Amino acid sequence: MTTLGSRLQAMVDAIGSQVAAATEAGVLARQIQRYRSGEQVPSFAVVAKLAAASGFDLNWVATGMGPQRKRGDLARIDEIARAARAKWGLYNSAHEGFAVLLEEVDELKAHVWTKQGQRDLESMRDEALDIAACALRFAAEVCDEKRGRR
Repeated sequence: MTTLGSRLQAMVDAIGSQVAAATEAGVLARQIQRYRSGEQVPSFAVVAKLAAASGFDLNWVATGMGPQRKRGDLARIDEIARAARAKWGLYNSAHEGFAVLLEEVDELKAHVWTKQGQRDLESMRDEALDIAACALRFAAEVCDEKRGRR
């Protein structure tokens, strides 16, 4: 069985760096090192944020048992959200997050309004997963007291 420190290291590696992981978790980079070494125990909120950012299954992170990664669509949604966050950064405001979400809905609408026999179902599914990823990012990045009041 793996240690919590080694599972935290796996999440840091998946996120890309200790600094990026700290940013995702809302703590200092030194704090991540303390968690990994076992010097301190992270709060549930920190572990949950790291699991969401890295795509690891929260149950596996907490216990070392079960599948390491989320499967299927949930894993894909996490990948899309992480890639978007890495490329464009955090949403700056609720208005920005909402605008991005509406843009994705408009892209899905274009597929839905196509005649049934002419729909590109794979592209339509991709747009639906993009919407889910945007909604996930909105909830994580905007719906807290620090950022949600902008």
